[in-house]
Amino acid sequence: ETGFLTKGERISSRGYNLPKSPKTRKSNIIGIFAKKYKNPFLIFLAAILVVLILFFMFFKEGTAQQMEVILHDAKISGHYAEAIAQLQQLSTDNLEVSDKIVRLQEVIRKYERIDPFVDDVAVVSTKNAKGTLNSDFQEIIPAIYTAINISHDIVFVQSKDNLWGAFDKDGKSLLKCEFIKIEFSTDFSQLIAFDKNQNKIVKVIH
Repeated sequence: ETGFLTKGERISSRGYNLPKSPKTRKSNIIGIFAKKYKNPFLIFLAAILVVLILFFMFFKEGTAQQMEVILHDAKISGHYAEAIAQLQQLSTDNLEVSDKIVRLQEVIRKYERIDPFVDDVAVVSTKNAKGTLNSDFQEIIPAIYTAINISHDIVFVQSKDNLWGAFDKDGKSLLKCEFIKIEFSTDFSQLIAFDKNQNKIVKVIH
């Protein structure tokens, strides 16, 4: 007996050598972690990580805003090929931007003409037919009509038989193409349609 304690032992009140308790070991582990987190190098790395995360968030938000500006201008001007070029310069790694580029390319290939948007609706044309797109460039009314007029959020469509029907701007059918004339009521709350026999049909829309 040398009288010295080995590492990891302590003396009880009765003089016996006892191993460290789990509580003591836990306190040492907490102490080690506390020392690590006080390490200036680790603090520096954490600060860099926070800066990178913030930069990525602001960059992503800025890219989304730029994309919306480009698309807004294209919807007004109808210059979609230029919009695609601008989006490609903006970012091809951003999934949202890439999705818009692919969708615009598909739209340009499918239609010969895309009119400027009116009330979030654009009339599109193929060789002999017209349809509509929504603000996300998704087809809402298929391009199967000979003429389309948009007024007060109502889309009037003309069939090959020169008969008129009506949709709302989300593509919900309001009146089938069975009428020679469709007009609004004076308060724009109803559609008044006349068939070939001059029978009047009233459709409440608001």
